[in-house]
Amino acid sequence: MKMTTVCPKPKQHGATLNSDYIIPASVVSDTCVKTQLKSNIKCYKRLVLSLSIFASLLCLVIITIIVISTTFQKNKGVSRLGTKPVACVICNKLSQNISGSEVFLNSLTREVSDGVELCCAYRGHQLSALLELILRLREKDSVPILVNSAVRVLFQHEGFEMDPLVEHVRGVEVLPDGLKIIHPGFYYVYSSIHFRPESPRPCKDFQYQTWNQYLEKKSPLDPAQSGCLLKVAHTCCDICTRDEETSYTGGVFYLDKNDVVQIAIDGFGLVNFRRDTSFVGLMMLSTGRSKQQ
Repeated sequence: MKMTTVCPKPKQHGATLNSDYIIPASVVSDTCVKTQLKSNIKCYKRLVLSLSIFASLLCLVIITIIVISTTFQKNKGVSRLGTKPVACVICNKLSQNISGSEVFLNSLTREVSDGVELCCAYRGHQLSALLELILRLREKDSVPILVNSAVRVLFQHEGFEMDPLVEHVRGVEVLPDGLKIIHPGFYYVYSSIHFRPESPRPCKDFQYQTWNQYLEKKSPLDPAQSGCLLKVAHTCCDICTRDEETSYTGGVFYLDKNDVVQIAIDGFGLVNFRRDTSFVGLMMLSTGRSKQQ
């Protein structure tokens, strides 16, 4: 049975009709479906547009975060290179086997200046660690640290160059703080330090006018054999020209495998490390595995 829908008939101008229009239900149903379909399409377009905008914003945020992070990392490295430390202390003065000090030492930034290793503080926590180490050092030894206390010289190796004024290596291993012996035997060991103050003031104005250099041996296999091999003193002189304020020393010693030859000086800050007048070296005279040989 075919269903129908009765709709009011619109009034016509000049006449009035009492009959009604008869509209089939299928026509009404098709109209409603088309209207609903158009509405769904509009909603789908709005949803797609919203998702596209959200995805674009999310990508923009991610890219911004990546750029900021990369810039921060670069600036962090540049600031470290271009920023001066708040304070620096010679590392050898801080590392004196004080219990629990390793954590504070490891937090400091280590740098090399004029052949000497410095422990520096750039940030607040590093400065706190440095102050803690100084306080512990004073508690351990009430005697104040002298300015002219001996400091080991660090080597800046530039080997394998055909320049007579540049360090060269053969048969030994260059460590940051010395020369490590590879083959046991008798060696002639020598060193020269240029003690020339950078200050134009005369020597009589300095608190310490006599400085020393120490040629030392560290023997890991036999610690009892470690110690000072040679010591030479240099007195500050305002009119000295013959020796150019250098302090040269040398001698023949038996050095075992893994022994380390080191140089220590006092009067740090009054030493000019020129390549032609400040150097250390050794040469093997004979081989052997014991002093008796």
